[in-house]
Parts: sequence; C-alpha cells; structure tokens
Amino acid sequence: MNKVIGSVCGIGIAMLLALPSAFCADVVGTVLDLQQHPVSGVNIVVQDTTGKTFGQATTDAAGQYKISGLSPNTYDYMLNPLGTGFKGGSAVSYLDNNGLTMNWKVSNAGDAVALAAPGSQQEIAGDPFGLSMPEFISVVVLGVGVAAGASVIGYWAAGGFSNNSSGRPPIIPPSSASL
Repeated sequence: MNKVIGSVCGIGIAMLLALPSAFCADVVGTVLDLQQHPVSGVNIVVQDTTGKTFGQATTDAAGQYKISGLSPNTYDYMLNPLGTGFKGGSAVSYLDNNGLTMNWKVSNAGDAVALAAPGSQQEIAGDPFGLSMPEFISVVVLGVGVAAGASVIGYWAAGGFSNNSSGRPPIIPPSSASL
C-alpha cells in the first residue's frame, strides 16, 4: 500500500512540475508597409506592464516573426523599426493559451498600427494548448519522462527497492540485551 501511495504522490508532483510549460503560447505576425510589402529587420518586443521583457523577435525577409513560450497575460507589444526608416509603435493585448496573431502596418509618416486577433497561425487543429507540433511533442515527452522518474522515486521512497522480496517487514531477531 505504501508503494502505491508513494508512486501516486510522485506522479502527482511530476505532473505539477510539467504543467506550467503546457500553458505557453506564441505571438506570431507580419509587418507590412502601406503598399503591402513585407518589412524585414523590425524588432518586436513583448513586455509586461512593469516593463520586464518576456520575449522578442526580428522579422525575416517575409516580414514575419514568432515569439514563443509566453504565459497568458496582458502584455505591451513594442515595434522598433531599427534602421528601416519607418516609425515605431506599441499596442496592448491579452494573450491566452491559444496564442495571438498581431500584424503591423508601418509607414514613415505616422506611428505603426497593430491589428491583433486571438489564435496563432501555428496551431494544431484540436490542440487545446495552442502549441506547434514540435512544442507539443516536447511537452508530452517531458511529461512522460518526469512522470516515469517520479514513479521510480516514489517506488524507492516506499521501500520498493529493498532486498526484502516477501513484501512483509523484515523480522529483526531480539538482541541479547533485551532478554
């Protein structure tokens, strides 16, 4: 019975440790100019309301970016055009477990404008966590590995690896001092 309780406790602890990584989401998007041309080399930074940075990415040749591993929260999204000649901008939006698509329009005449929509383009159909396939596989493998390790530790803690094969407590002969 102790072995079962120890194993169940170990599995429960392992699942709690693996849980935070399962609730991460991505912010994806595209930066375009007013003529619908992709803009590369633009930096997107994700910060909380205190200014702490949680992620950043630079747009590729197609104007696309992806920031992974963010927990659900309300974030400030800052667009820094670096040396592109366009003006920067900022936006505030809530990010949930399904991710967020935030597309930007930039110009050299006015601040960048963001359009946000729930969900990310990287979702797996039917995936409740909004993870890409490699992220989903890594969470599953991590969870299985941690659960297996915790089961072994729980089994060991419950005395499962003792040399006593009968399953009963060892019989300790009385010492001569007690007679």
